[in-house]
Amino acid sequence: MKRGKSFEEGNTAALKWTLDEIKKTLMLIDDYLYATAEGKKCNYIGEALAQVSRDNKIRLYPELWAYWTNTLDKPIDCKPEDESNATRKERVSVFKLLKNIEGTIQSRLIVKAVNMKASTGMAIFILKNQGWSDQQHLDVTTDGDKVNKFDGTVSISVTNTNPNIEINSEGEIVKDNTDEIAKE
Repeated sequence: MKRGKSFEEGNTAALKWTLDEIKKTLMLIDDYLYATAEGKKCNYIGEALAQVSRDNKIRLYPELWAYWTNTLDKPIDCKPEDESNATRKERVSVFKLLKNIEGTIQSRLIVKAVNMKASTGMAIFILKNQGWSDQQHLDVTTDGDKVNKFDGTVSISVTNTNPNIEINSEGEIVKDNTDEIAKE
């Protein structure tokens, strides 16, 4: 998924982020999202990163989030077969926490957009930059008639890539498991 720019080759700024440091920081972000009034309104990961940065005097930014996303889904500094089971289990646990944070923010944004409490265009922009996609299908079959007989009907389908959320055909969230997964 596309989340900010990746670090340039040779840039070692993110190497200080060990698995333990990433987990501690993700827990701070998760606490902010659930324990504060401001965090409960958060619709964008950049907003959460900025607030946790200010509150904890650490430097968090979108490129770092992209680094974590790209780093945690595979073994860190070793081949897959050389990663211990304990390390793999911990890495996967931290990766799930990261994905849960993303899912929480995405579901909040979707609910607000559906309820007209957030800009639909901005919601679409943010979600597309987080790997979501939409497709438009035009039926231009004519059954022998001229093409200019088109009635203007456009079908739009939304693809939900968050496995913790179920959305019905009207775009309403019918099941949200993000809270249950956060407790794991």
